[in-house]
Amino acid sequence: MNGGGDFSMRQGKINLSASLMGNQNKGVTSGTTDRLNLLDTPQTSVFQNNYNKTKGGFLFAKLGLDYFITNKTTLSLSGIRVHGEFNPNEVIGITTDSLFNAGKTSAYSDRTTTGHRQFDGKGLVFGMKHLFTKEGEELTADANYFGGKNLNNSLYTTNYYSTISGALAGTELQKVLGDGSDKNFTFQTDYTNPLTKKTKLETGARVAIRSRVNNQYNYFFNDSANDYLLIPSATSNYKNTDNVYAAYASISSTIKDFGYKVGLRAESSDYAGTLTNTGDKFANKYPVSLFPSVFLSQKLKNKQELQISYTRRINRPNFFQT
Repeated sequence: MNGGGDFSMRQGKINLSASLMGNQNKGVTSGTTDRLNLLDTPQTSVFQNNYNKTKGGFLFAKLGLDYFITNKTTLSLSGIRVHGEFNPNEVIGITTDSLFNAGKTSAYSDRTTTGHRQFDGKGLVFGMKHLFTKEGEELTADANYFGGKNLNNSLYTTNYYSTISGALAGTELQKVLGDGSDKNFTFQTDYTNPLTKKTKLETGARVAIRSRVNNQYNYFFNDSANDYLLIPSATSNYKNTDNVYAAYASISSTIKDFGYKVGLRAESSDYAGTLTNTGDKFANKYPVSLFPSVFLSQKLKNKQELQISYTRRINRPNFFQT
């Protein structure tokens, strides 16, 4: 189910707007997996059937304010609130063959998983737009902050059986507890100036700052201690920051049926991360690099057009890959 509404009211130089959206999600999934290992002698297999049931919901709210300073300059400010919550459940029946010196042995088990996922986020957006006297010339600036926290937990109960329909041979309990946070800040400004009727200049700058914290704790139940004990080797905790600074300029124009756009972007960035379990640190710093781009087009007969383009891009590794 989905529902939402929008409201907007303007009085003089002030415009107030609000929006609210929510949805509810319920899903049921069933499936089977049958894998046969052809290279084993005798051949072995893994068979499992699963049943998943999920329910949850999502809520989004936004409140905005626009202030028209003049008929050419507008300031905007809005706040965002997000909440999501999901409860997945799963039941899996598993039959696994293994080879030993004495021959093939089959193991039978079923695993029940119950979980909870929750996300809460808040954001703030500021914008400015200014129109110049010349038609098409404008300057915009936008600042955007969004941050959120998440919680998740899962409880795994695995029952082992002596035969496919035999008595219970043992039970293993495991739980995973996780939490984390994200913070994202972006500032961008763009300027457009039509130099002539056919030629346009575009410039701008952008700063993106992101940070993330992720914690995942893995526990197994210990019968001797009668409690869940943390397994450090199966626990993954880290934090990282990722900063990008960029500026660009491009010019586009047409000469009869020939069109072109030539641009250049300068970009610098840095990336740092820490494995909080061990204290290991990772970092990458990229000095200022230039990224040219060229787009060419030629109109042909019969409403056809030939296009060719060149751009330079970069794909940076994350701190786990450094």
